[in-house]
Amino acid sequence: MRESQERREPTSAVEHLEDLALVMASGQTGVVLLLELLPPWPLQMHWLDHQVRVLAPAATRRAAGESVLAVFLSEAGVAEGWQLKEELRERAIAQHITLFAGLACWPGQGSTPMDVVAAAAAALVDEQSAYRDSLGEEVRLELDGLLLALGVAGEFLSG
Repeated sequence: MRESQERREPTSAVEHLEDLALVMASGQTGVVLLLELLPPWPLQMHWLDHQVRVLAPAATRRAAGESVLAVFLSEAGVAEGWQLKEELRERAIAQHITLFAGLACWPGQGSTPMDVVAAAAAALVDEQSAYRDSLGEEVRLELDGLLLALGVAGEFLSG
């Protein structure tokens, strides 16, 4: 059996991120993007992976769970990472897909590759929080004893 066929492929999100960290640790500088789709449908993840492949063919891509794609743009700066993020967001909006992104620079935002991935994850969480905050007030409904909390846009409440 050939050596390439004997290698075991990563099987979990952690292993995929560790694989990405190895690429980063190879001495390259660059930008890490964590991209999350909602809802996390497999076809949407395939679509996102394809979009990254088209827009940044040299990027290293790794799945990091059902709904997260980790991308490393080697030898890229914040401007290139931001440009990719915005282009992906525009394409997602055109497809009625919600896309969140967290961006961090390697090695600037951490002393290890996993520190930089964690910084990108923190940026992703911040973006998700900002999105939830933009939904407006929370409306609570009680139906048959079940309390539901719904985020409703402020315009809807005031209109």
